[in-house]
Amino acid sequence: AAFADLVSSSGWTSARSFTFRMLADGVTYHYRVKARDGFEHESGWSASVRSTQDDSAPVALFDPLPAVVSGPVLEITGTATDAGSGVASV
Repeated sequence: AAFADLVSSSGWTSARSFTFRMLADGVTYHYRVKARDGFEHESGWSASVRSTQDDSAPVALFDPLPAVVSGPVLEITGTATDAGSGVASV
């Protein structure tokens, strides 16, 4: 099936990869490929795959620190959220 909106095309390339640039944050893009041999015989389109771009940083919120800490240990607590791919570590 045809794609409704063509965002980018690599054209024919001998490279095994292609980097798409300027993809919008939070948008789901669908991809598919074709192959062509030295005699210009083309394959059909591959199955479509998709990815959603996550170009937004997570939001980290930390509780206020005490003005004075007695002792050698300071405990910091907080939370982090990310609407796209999630939070890997804090």
